[in-house]
Amino acid sequence: MTSQPFRPFLAALFLTATATVLQAQTDMVRGQDLKSKSGIVGGAGKDLATVPDKGPFVPNTFTGSFRLVTHRYLNGKEVPGGADLLYWSTPEHTSFAAATPANKALNERVLVDLKAGQQYILRSNAKGERFAEPSAKRTLAVAAAAAAPFTVELIDETRTIGEYECIKVLATSPEGTWTCWMVKDVPPAMKDMGRTLTTPEGLAAAQLAGLSGFVMEYDWKGTGGDAVHGAVSELVVGTVDGTLMTVEGCTLGPVTAPTN
Repeated sequence: MTSQPFRPFLAALFLTATATVLQAQTDMVRGQDLKSKSGIVGGAGKDLATVPDKGPFVPNTFTGSFRLVTHRYLNGKEVPGGADLLYWSTPEHTSFAAATPANKALNERVLVDLKAGQQYILRSNAKGERFAEPSAKRTLAVAAAAAAPFTVELIDETRTIGEYECIKVLATSPEGTWTCWMVKDVPPAMKDMGRTLTTPEGLAAAQLAGLSGFVMEYDWKGTGGDAVHGAVSELVVGTVDGTLMTVEGCTLGPVTAPTN
């Protein structure tokens, strides 16, 4: 059982639980502040700001792709506006897309080049033309004073999800309880997502206090009546379509709204 800062982890959880995933990344690319965003799980939106990422290059541990299906609730009622998160990862690149009605053809994505310290808004149109808006990589900073402690423990329970045997992990804090089912022998994508979305100070939280494994399903229940259920599907481990991880063939410059 370990105590770690929790709010950076909640910030990453929120970004994977709502339709603002892509918008948040887009805002970060353009250097916009997220302090005005509201409704973040567990109050994780408080004391958030986007800052230049000046940290050293650290390769992703997870190579592969998946879809994260999430549902968010407030006082027992589902909150509309959610989105599936499409995620692709290699050691040097991370890419996100939010599968929303406005982005049903996935014409809009964010690509992060971890090694080069660059990130891009990627968009394409009905003619097949591709555009990329570059910017220096940014990250989410969470005020140290806002970090609530939490504890993590392994529960003596297992569950089979698809082809994977999962172990149960429980994290608790004054803000709520997070329960997940984790595959121990698949590299932890949540760890990489935390590295992309939070400052180095928040990495311990994103790594679930050092536990190594891939989160297949989770439930967050906040003390303020908020809740999130997330489940992974379409998991592919070890390979990624390389064309998704390059801006080759794109016109560089400011991008306009996508055309589906």
